[in-house]
Amino acid sequence: MKVNATTHMLMWNPRTGDVLLEEHPMKYHRHRDYNSTLACWSYIHDLTAEQRKLIVFIEAMHLIVRDGIDPVKLHHVLLDLEEYRDGCAADMPGAAEAMHKHREEVPGPFDMVVEHYQRKRPKRLQAPK
Repeated sequence: MKVNATTHMLMWNPRTGDVLLEEHPMKYHRHRDYNSTLACWSYIHDLTAEQRKLIVFIEAMHLIVRDGIDPVKLHHVLLDLEEYRDGCAADMPGAAEAMHKHREEVPGPFDMVVEHYQRKRPKRLQAPK
């Protein structure tokens, strides 16, 4: 199953700092203690992938600045979200691993960047003595 802004809600509790992604609609009702955004809002389903990517980053900034959510914790949770991964540089902590975890059959442009960063450089030849 794809994990993106149309299938999952970003949920957080500003009092405890907890943050998680939950499938929408929820199977277990944890909503009493958490705020939520993304898939639970109808307008998200009408947006293009690029627009959803922008919304994910805007919401992330709201959680960090307004609600005091730990940015590193939020980053690691959001790495499971397709729109967030697509917006991250390959050398961000955890981004390459998350991309391989959620890899599709057809390699995309991000895969080429990851391969570039992970490619082992050839050893330098030593001049004969």
